[in-house]
Amino acid sequence: MVNDRDEVLVVQEAAGPLRGSGVWKMCTGLVDAGEDVPAAAAREVHEETGVVAIPSTILALRQAHGFGAAAKSDLFFCVGLRTAPGAADAPLVLQADEIAAARWMPLAEYEALPFWESRPLWRAVARRCVAWARGTHIGLPIAKLGNGFNGRDDLLVCGPVEGEEEEEERGGG
Repeated sequence: MVNDRDEVLVVQEAAGPLRGSGVWKMCTGLVDAGEDVPAAAAREVHEETGVVAIPSTILALRQAHGFGAAAKSDLFFCVGLRTAPGAADAPLVLQADEIAAARWMPLAEYEALPFWESRPLWRAVARRCVAWARGTHIGLPIAKLGNGFNGRDDLLVCGPVEGEEEEEERGGG
């Protein structure tokens, strides 16, 4: 979640594994049944901070196994979000049961957080977030396209192919 001032929206947890640790992190949450990942990311940011976000791209995907008593697998999507026009100037409204604090942090400060030093996976995710905010990483763009079977538009997440964008916009892709 970045704004047009090269700042990233960060929060400290009031509940969760990082509660009370002083760690600043990106907003996170769960996808509701029937909800697309990018829409879930924007919803979570709004619920946790009051900021209206526009999803743009998938920046990273982490897969892990062994969660909970049932040892389930877990997918974590890092979604590139930008503020809606004027949203970066609105006051932050915290979801008190989940978020203890929130603020806009300069990209350079976010990139240098000590939290990343001993966590190579999360350091790699943070690098991609910062690179995307600076325009040097495009991630995997997202699009809703007709599936050609039932009139439904489905989410497509994929890298760009040269010359393909115009074809997809006409509905022929």
